[in-house]
Amino acid sequence: AKVPAIIEGSATLIADNYAFEDIGAHVAEKLRGLLANGEYSMVISKERLETKLSTDLKTLSGDKSLKTTSNIPALPPMDYSPEMFIELIKVSFHHEILENNIGYLRFDMFG
Repeated sequence: AKVPAIIEGSATLIADNYAFEDIGAHVAEKLRGLLANGEYSMVISKERLETKLSTDLKTLSGDKSLKTTSNIPALPPMDYSPEMFIELIKVSFHHEILENNIGYLRFDMFG
């Protein structure tokens, strides 16, 4: 029952946040079309939805890095020491420089 809302939310997130606006709008429109055509009507598990949505996102966008995840980090305690802030930064922010001056930056949580 939650699948239509998840697909609609995904389409909105991509349209609003994808790096290339025209591609984001195209992917969002196509996702909504797949939902309307019943492509997600047979999805009955979280794992199957994650797999199908990731496959559709990659196919529609041509971006092999665009995918879904259910990775939810545990929230740290609220009373931080200076040492804890340093450790939190180390485990929460990841970056990598790839070929052709392309960078990968991942934030696992925000303060």
